[in-house]
Amino acid sequence: MPRPKLSVERRSDHRALVKIPVKFRPVDDDKVLQDIEEWRNTRQNGYTLDVSCSGMQLAVDRPLKQGSVLKFDLYLLDQVTIVGVFARVVWSRGGEAGLHFLMMKPKCLEALKHFLAKAPRDHFGPKT
Repeated sequence: MPRPKLSVERRSDHRALVKIPVKFRPVDDDKVLQDIEEWRNTRQNGYTLDVSCSGMQLAVDRPLKQGSVLKFDLYLLDQVTIVGVFARVVWSRGGEAGLHFLMMKPKCLEALKHFLAKAPRDHFGPKT
């Protein structure tokens, strides 16, 4: 009989099980940042499968390269708040990827914390 795979949960923050639209682009190409039309052509879309203050899991329209750094705009569900964040792709499997947040403005972090405090929690990670 096959043994089930067990994994150790390493997340320090709880994940909210929410589907939030996001837009992102690679930040390692200066030309993309200078040419808005090219940026529109390189933009990718996806949505979160879960989110915390330190990272997120995404469903994406194209696979992401592990180790790449991306700039994200998270559109919180109030239709007003946009959280900008830089994140590194920690893992990528087909149409899903796990990201670790590298940097976001303090006001964006506060908005995300406020949003997550009201969101449903998953069964992983600490309950605070």
